[in-house]
Amino acid sequence: MKKTILIGYLILLVAVASGGFWIGRNTADPIAGATFYATIEDIDQNNFLVNGLDVNDINNRGEVYFSVDNKTKLEWRHTEITREDLQIGDTISVTYLGEVQESYPRRIVNPVIRVTLLEDEK
Repeated sequence: MKKTILIGYLILLVAVASGGFWIGRNTADPIAGATFYATIEDIDQNNFLVNGLDVNDINNRGEVYFSVDNKTKLEWRHTEITREDLQIGDTISVTYLGEVQESYPRRIVNPVIRVTLLEDEK
């Protein structure tokens, strides 16, 4: 009798754990691409010039030029913001796909996927 109850609990535990795994896996929103951290140096409409922070790997330091479009997700603390909420001097994270032109400043060819404002207050 005790073995039957123990086996029942183990089966229930495995079922709950695997169910939670599959639900989490199917509802997660993974972001592909590369992410780096930067300070905004200049903004010209939807074009940004940023300076990669020293916490980035060597390839994501220095000046980088990129643009945003209507598909770019702009957020602060998981809340959607507008392009006008981003100002020179703000610290951001930039997530992008695609190639980077090795010019000076470097240029992200495609519009970025996500720009996240990292400031504590806005």
